[in-house]
Amino acid sequence: MKGRMKITRFAAILLISVLTVLSCSKEEKPSPESAATIAETPFVDSLIIELTGRDSVSVFDLLRESHQVDFMSSTMGVFVKGVDSVYPEEHASWMYSVNDSMGKIASDQFMTGDGDRVRWHLRRWTK
Repeated sequence: MKGRMKITRFAAILLISVLTVLSCSKEEKPSPESAATIAETPFVDSLIIELTGRDSVSVFDLLRESHQVDFMSSTMGVFVKGVDSVYPEEHASWMYSVNDSMGKIASDQFMTGDGDRVRWHLRRWTK
């Protein structure tokens, strides 16, 4: 039950972030026809940071140990806004994966294990 709540919280933060970015945009909203094309667009990573997990150390703490991180805290967890002064452009964000599975909860709540392959992706999520 707690895991499901964490997933729901993270999804809510991500949705709010996406809606905030989209509502601040001065561009025209896409038509229903172009929305289908956007949904089919593959994700593109412009930068990847690779780290090695350690037992009971969060994905977020691993990143902070070796990089300067700008973040926002909320009741749902931490949202990474920038890493080493690199901030996402429109329609992109920092996301993490552990052992090639994208994170489903906030990075400060996901505890790694020894040898886990942690990646932070600067990922473009639409055109």
